[in-house]
Amino acid sequence: STTRTAGSCMNSVRAITLILAVSQPCRTAAFSRPSCTRALMASASTSSAKGAEGFHPSFWNNIAGNYDKTSPKGDAYRDRRLEFLTSKKYLNKDDDVLDFACATGGFAMSISPLVRSVLGIDLADGMIRLAQAKVADDPSSNVAFDDKDIFDPSLDGRRFTVVTALNVFHLLPKPDMFVQRIHALTAPNGLLICETPCMGSKPWYMRTLISLAAMTGLVPQPDFWTKEGIEGIVA
Repeated sequence: STTRTAGSCMNSVRAITLILAVSQPCRTAAFSRPSCTRALMASASTSSAKGAEGFHPSFWNNIAGNYDKTSPKGDAYRDRRLEFLTSKKYLNKDDDVLDFACATGGFAMSISPLVRSVLGIDLADGMIRLAQAKVADDPSSNVAFDDKDIFDPSLDGRRFTVVTALNVFHLLPKPDMFVQRIHALTAPNGLLICETPCMGSKPWYMRTLISLAAMTGLVPQPDFWTKEGIEGIVA
């Protein structure tokens, strides 16, 4: 079983990795654990240009209008994910959450009743406009959205008790650099919740098909992480 307690790991970030079985239509979390995130040697820059390297907002802006379309299996998975996080008490009423790569804000909105505040950030302004529309008519909302990079200097000095990064680490050009930035933005004994498709252990022909689709622009080019690889980055 897992708890929110990180033992004797002082002034560090605990990480929960939700490893997804991408071959299943409904992605099921196959692994979860709290751990201490090591300080990485990569130099973290406050330059948003460096943080955005390799990211193409135009792809995400083009699909923003369809991003919130749901399916019974997708809805069921999102419900199970929220139930898991709630049952393990990973989210508390005194938490201030940074939702990194928040897209249209669906996850941020779903956890907002459980925490004190949520700031969702994403470089795709088309996604952010849709997210902002969800809170536009609620001045008392504890959720805010902004189209900024995680390396944006305006975040310097902020300390979040929880950082969420769902379905983004496999798309980052230098994930160790991002982990170090997340570490800098997280309060002592804070929590990183990372959900990542791990395609590195899939058959070669599946990886080839994904790469071909990326070459045509149908999907962004992912890194083919394994379960052990992503754990090594965040643990």
